[in-house]
Amino acid sequence: MKNKDGVALATLQSAQEQGAKIIASGVSDYRHNATRFLVLSKAEQPQNAKLSWKTSIVFSLKNAPGALYEALESFALSGIDLTKIESRPVAGHSWEYRFLIDFIGRHDDKGVLKALKGVQDKSSFFKVISSYPKA
Repeated sequence: MKNKDGVALATLQSAQEQGAKIIASGVSDYRHNATRFLVLSKAEQPQNAKLSWKTSIVFSLKNAPGALYEALESFALSGIDLTKIESRPVAGHSWEYRFLIDFIGRHDDKGVLKALKGVQDKSSFFKVISSYPKA
Protein backbone atom coordinates (compact mmCIF):
# COMPACT_ATOMS: atom_id res chain seq x y z
CA MET A 1 0.00 0.00 0.00
CA LYS A 2 1.44 3.38 -1.05
CA ASN A 3 -0.08 5.56 1.68
CA LYS A 4 0.93 4.23 5.09
CA ASP A 5 -0.93 7.04 6.94
CA GLY A 6 -4.33 6.47 5.31
CA VAL A 7 -7.36 4.74 6.68
CA ALA A 8 -10.47 3.49 4.89
CA LEU A 9 -13.82 1.89 5.46
CA ALA A 10 -14.02 -0.59 2.62
CA THR A 11 -14.84 -4.10 1.54
CA LEU A 12 -12.55 -7.02 2.32
CA GLN A 13 -11.85 -7.37 -1.40
CA SER A 14 -10.78 -3.71 -1.68
CA ALA A 15 -8.45 -4.06 1.30
CA GLN A 16 -6.87 -7.18 -0.18
CA GLU A 17 -6.43 -5.56 -3.61
CA GLN A 18 -4.72 -2.53 -2.04
CA GLY A 19 -2.58 -4.55 0.37
CA ALA A 20 -4.17 -2.80 3.34
CA LYS A 21 -3.93 -4.09 6.88
CA ILE A 22 -7.39 -4.95 8.21
CA ILE A 23 -7.72 -3.64 11.76
CA ALA A 24 -11.44 -4.41 12.28
CA SER A 25 -14.25 -6.14 10.46
CA GLY A 26 -17.98 -6.34 10.94
CA VAL A 27 -18.07 -2.79 12.32
CA SER A 28 -21.71 -2.16 11.42
CA ASP A 29 -24.21 -2.31 14.24
CA TYR A 30 -27.07 -2.78 11.78
CA ARG A 31 -27.12 -5.92 9.64
CA HIS A 32 -28.99 -4.25 6.76
CA ASN A 33 -26.47 -1.40 6.58
CA ALA A 34 -25.50 -0.06 3.16
CA THR A 35 -22.47 2.18 2.98
CA ARG A 36 -22.20 4.71 0.16
CA PHE A 37 -18.75 5.25 -1.31
CA LEU A 38 -17.92 8.33 -3.34
CA VAL A 39 -15.05 9.23 -5.62
CA LEU A 40 -14.30 12.94 -5.50
CA SER A 41 -12.94 14.90 -8.43
CA LYS A 42 -12.32 18.53 -9.25
CA ALA A 43 -13.44 17.91 -12.84
CA GLU A 44 -17.16 17.69 -13.56
CA GLN A 45 -18.29 14.48 -15.21
CA PRO A 46 -19.89 15.26 -18.58
CA GLN A 47 -23.59 14.66 -19.15
CA ASN A 48 -24.28 11.15 -20.42
CA ALA A 49 -27.84 10.38 -21.54
CA LYS A 50 -27.30 6.67 -20.86
CA LEU A 51 -26.83 7.31 -17.14
CA SER A 52 -29.42 8.10 -14.49
CA TRP A 53 -28.22 10.92 -12.22
CA LYS A 54 -28.62 11.93 -8.59
CA THR A 55 -27.79 15.30 -7.06
CA SER A 56 -27.00 16.25 -3.46
CA ILE A 57 -27.64 19.75 -2.09
CA VAL A 58 -27.46 21.45 1.29
CA PHE A 59 -29.41 24.51 2.42
CA SER A 60 -30.64 26.42 5.47
CA LEU A 61 -33.95 28.17 5.95
CA LYS A 62 -35.29 30.78 8.32
CA ASN A 63 -36.97 29.18 11.33
CA ALA A 64 -40.61 29.85 10.43
CA PRO A 65 -43.75 27.75 10.08
CA GLY A 66 -43.99 26.27 6.58
CA ALA A 67 -40.46 27.23 5.50
CA LEU A 68 -39.40 23.65 4.74
CA TYR A 69 -42.73 22.90 3.07
CA GLU A 70 -42.30 25.91 0.78
CA ALA A 71 -38.75 24.88 -0.15
CA LEU A 72 -39.74 21.27 -0.87
CA GLU A 73 -42.73 22.44 -2.92
CA SER A 74 -40.28 23.48 -5.66
CA PHE A 75 -39.32 19.83 -6.14
CA ALA A 76 -42.91 18.60 -6.17
CA LEU A 77 -43.97 21.21 -8.73
CA SER A 78 -41.06 20.20 -10.97
CA GLY A 79 -41.85 16.48 -10.63
CA ILE A 80 -38.51 15.68 -8.98
CA ASP A 81 -38.18 12.54 -6.86
CA LEU A 82 -36.50 13.17 -3.50
CA THR A 83 -34.57 10.12 -2.33
CA LYS A 84 -33.14 11.33 0.98
CA ILE A 85 -33.76 14.19 3.41
CA GLU A 86 -31.64 14.79 6.51
CA SER A 87 -31.36 17.69 8.90
CA ARG A 88 -28.30 18.64 10.91
CA PRO A 89 -28.03 21.36 13.56
CA VAL A 90 -25.87 24.36 12.65
CA ALA A 91 -23.03 24.50 15.18
CA GLY A 92 -23.27 27.47 17.51
CA HIS A 93 -26.79 28.44 16.37
CA SER A 94 -29.59 27.03 18.49
CA TRP A 95 -32.66 25.91 16.55
CA GLU A 96 -30.99 26.43 13.15
CA TYR A 97 -30.62 23.48 10.80
CA ARG A 98 -29.00 22.56 7.50
CA PHE A 99 -31.00 20.28 5.26
CA LEU A 100 -29.21 17.74 3.08
CA ILE A 101 -31.27 16.43 0.19
CA ASP A 102 -30.56 13.86 -2.51
CA PHE A 103 -32.83 13.69 -5.54
CA ILE A 104 -33.09 12.10 -8.96
CA GLY A 105 -31.77 14.41 -11.68
CA ARG A 106 -28.68 16.35 -12.67
CA HIS A 107 -28.00 19.88 -11.43
CA ASP A 108 -28.04 21.34 -14.97
CA ASP A 109 -31.29 19.70 -16.18
CA LYS A 110 -33.96 22.26 -17.08
CA GLY A 111 -36.54 21.07 -14.50
CA VAL A 112 -33.90 20.69 -11.81
CA LEU A 113 -32.59 24.21 -12.41
CA LYS A 114 -36.11 25.57 -11.88
CA ALA A 115 -36.54 23.63 -8.63
CA LEU A 116 -33.10 24.63 -7.35
CA LYS A 117 -33.84 28.30 -8.04
CA GLY A 118 -37.05 27.95 -6.00
CA VAL A 119 -35.16 26.44 -3.06
CA GLN A 120 -32.31 28.95 -3.31
CA ASP A 121 -34.73 31.90 -3.32
CA LYS A 122 -36.14 30.70 0.02
CA SER A 123 -32.77 29.79 1.60
CA SER A 124 -30.41 31.70 3.84
CA PHE A 125 -27.66 29.29 2.72
CA PHE A 126 -27.66 27.11 -0.40
CA LYS A 127 -25.08 24.90 -2.14
CA VAL A 128 -25.18 22.19 -4.78
CA ILE A 129 -22.78 19.55 -3.50
CA SER A 130 -22.59 17.41 -6.63
CA SER A 131 -24.38 15.49 -9.35
CA TYR A 132 -23.23 11.92 -9.89
CA PRO A 133 -24.32 8.78 -11.73
CA LYS A 134 -26.99 6.92 -9.78
CA ALA A 135 -25.76 3.60 -8.42
